[in-house]
Amino acid sequence: MPAKLNTIWSTAEVAVLKNRYVLGTKAELLGLLPGRNWDCIRNKAQNLGLRRRSGESHWSPEDEQQVRAHYATRGGHYLASLLGRTHTAVLKKAAKLGLRIEEFGKQPRKTNWSEQHLTILREEYPIHGPEHVAQQVGRNQPSVVTMAKRLGIRCRRRPAGRPRWSTEHLGLLMEHYPAGLPTAQLVELLGRKADTIHAMARTLGLKRPPRVVVPKPPKVKVPEPVPAPKPAPVAKAKPAPAPKKPVLSEEEKALKKLVRQKAQAKKEKKAKPEPPKKGWQYPMHSPEYNAWLASTTAGKKATTILDENGRTAIVWRKAA
Repeated sequence: MPAKLNTIWSTAEVAVLKNRYVLGTKAELLGLLPGRNWDCIRNKAQNLGLRRRSGESHWSPEDEQQVRAHYATRGGHYLASLLGRTHTAVLKKAAKLGLRIEEFGKQPRKTNWSEQHLTILREEYPIHGPEHVAQQVGRNQPSVVTMAKRLGIRCRRRPAGRPRWSTEHLGLLMEHYPAGLPTAQLVELLGRKADTIHAMARTLGLKRPPRVVVPKPPKVKVPEPVPAPKPAPVAKAKPAPAPKKPVLSEEEKALKKLVRQKAQAKKEKKAKPEPPKKGWQYPMHSPEYNAWLASTTAGKKATTILDENGRTAIVWRKAA
């Protein structure tokens, strides 16, 4: 079984921790404090309020020499275990020192674009795409695509099965398109669609010549025909006035009134009077209904019987 760690810190160990924890490396502290692991050292330093520096003074010249000697070939994980630091701290230090890991079988990374390579990019990228330009300038395709995006250069992608633009066709397009050759003749000459020709012309920055606007002849105003004079309006004949009602005498008025009275009496005679209601037609418990019920049951006795369905019913029969 492994020996248990001593949990009690001596005065000498605390003094060493206070003097070397801030600037010392992990390997140095583990060598000065035998019998203590790194977690125990960090916990004790935290209890004492000690913090390791993360600035440039944290790295000694010997540590920097180790980084310069081994980072490019062995990487950050080896240095982290060698120096007792985290992998992130080693990567940050290597970046400050300008160190990079060597990639075997690959060319060193190029950062600055020369003016010659930029010219090739502007001329070849819109036509042949990133693969061709990457071979010409000796870079990878992502680098070429990124620089093309920065410069605002677009590559018109070619659909599958469509032939590339040859140098001869591009020369014919650059010669005849700005000269104003009709689109139908360009289609026949190049064997491509009109949309494809115009798209490639836009890619190459070609423009049509300005159209010559032929002035239209002025419109001659035709004098309007003089309208014929309107005929004189014909006067409409006024309608004859309605005949006035005849003035009735007193006898005629009395006779007319008598006729109206007879007609009204005849109409009232024809209207039938409403028949009187039966007693059972009045609302239940009303005075008329109670009077009809009393007259109906007078001198009779209520008898309970069973009907044909076996249900009870009350029948009023004459008293014996």
